[in-house]
Amino acid sequence: MARLLLVDDEPNFRRPLRRALERAGHEVLEASNVAAAREVLATTPVEVILCDVNMPGDSGLELVRSVVTNAPDTAIVMLTGVDDPKVADEALAIGAYGYMVKPIGGNETRIMVAASLRHRELELARRHYVEELESKIVSRTAALRDALEQLELTEATVRDAERDAVDRLVAALTIRSEETGAHIRRVGRFCAMLARLAGLRRWSEDEIYLAAMLHDVGKIGVPDSILLKPGPLDADEREIIERHSDLGNRMLANGRSPVLILGAEIALSHHERWDGSGYPNGLAHDEIPIIGRIAAIGDVFDALTSNRVYHRALPLSEASDHMRAEAGRQFDPDLLDLFLSATEQLEAIRSANPDPL
Repeated sequence: MARLLLVDDEPNFRRPLRRALERAGHEVLEASNVAAAREVLATTPVEVILCDVNMPGDSGLELVRSVVTNAPDTAIVMLTGVDDPKVADEALAIGAYGYMVKPIGGNETRIMVAASLRHRELELARRHYVEELESKIVSRTAALRDALEQLELTEATVRDAERDAVDRLVAALTIRSEETGAHIRRVGRFCAMLARLAGLRRWSEDEIYLAAMLHDVGKIGVPDSILLKPGPLDADEREIIERHSDLGNRMLANGRSPVLILGAEIALSHHERWDGSGYPNGLAHDEIPIIGRIAAIGDVFDALTSNRVYHRALPLSEASDHMRAEAGRQFDPDLLDLFLSATEQLEAIRSANPDPL
C-alpha cells in the first residue's frame, strides 16, 4: 500500500499502532524522536509521517517544517496527548494534513492514513497540472510566437505569406486529437464563407480566414487531461476550460496586424450565446460582435460533423437539424439560416480539408 514513518518516543504507543497499520498492508518504519526521523528520511522516502508533537529534543512541529521544505510530497499527521487548539492550528498552518489526539485506535489511524494518502494524491495531481501547464505554455507559446510573427505583415504581403502562416498556425494550435490542422482550416473557411454571405466587408476573406483559425488559441492554457477527457466535464473542469476565451483574447489583443486584433475578438466572443447564457461575458443578441456570432456557428458545425473523443461525426443533415433547433438560443438565427443554406459550399470546404486517417 504505502510506506509510513511513525515518530513517537513511547514504544508502547508505537507497537500496537504499527501492527494495525501493517495489517492494513502498509510498510511501517519507526523513529523515537525527530533526529532519528531525519536519519530515516535522509535515505528512505515515505508517503505519510505520523508524528508526535512533544518529544525529547526537537518538537514534532520542527519536523513538519523541514519535511514541508525538503519533501513536499509527504503527507504529515500530528499526534498529541494534549488537545490544544493553538498547537493544532499551528501544525495545520505550517503544512500538516491532520491532527489526532491520543488515545488513538487502529481503525481511526487507518482511516486517517487513507485520507492522508488521498490528500497526497490530489496534491501531486495539482502539482502535475501546474507543471504541465507551465510546460505547455512555454513550448506552445514559442510555436505560436513564430506563427504570429508571420501575421505581423502589411496588407500587401498577407496573401503571399498565407501558406507559411497557415502551416505555422497549424503547428502551434493543433492542441488535441480532434483539433487537427484540418479542423482549424475548416473553421477558418466556414467563417470566411459566412462573412461573405452576410455581406461583411470590414475585413478581407483572407483576414477572416486567418483570424478565425485563432479562435481556440487560449486552449494552450488548458491541461490535456481535460481537453482529452472522453466523458462530461465536472464543474471545476468546465470552469478551467472556459478560461480559454479570455486567455486567447489577452494573448492576441496587443497585436499590431488586423488579423491579430480580429483574432482576439473572435477568441473572446465565440462562446457567447444569442440568448445571453454563454461565456465569458454573458452577452446577448447584437451585443455579441458579429464576427463572434459567425465563429460560433462555424466552430460548432465543424465539431458536430467531425469525430471527437466524446461523439461520432454527424451527417450534414443531422448537424443542420441540431443547429436549427438552437436558432435563437445559441445562434444568431439570421446568420445560421445563411450558413446552413449554403449546403454545397459547406460540403466543398469539408471535402477540401479532410481529417487525417
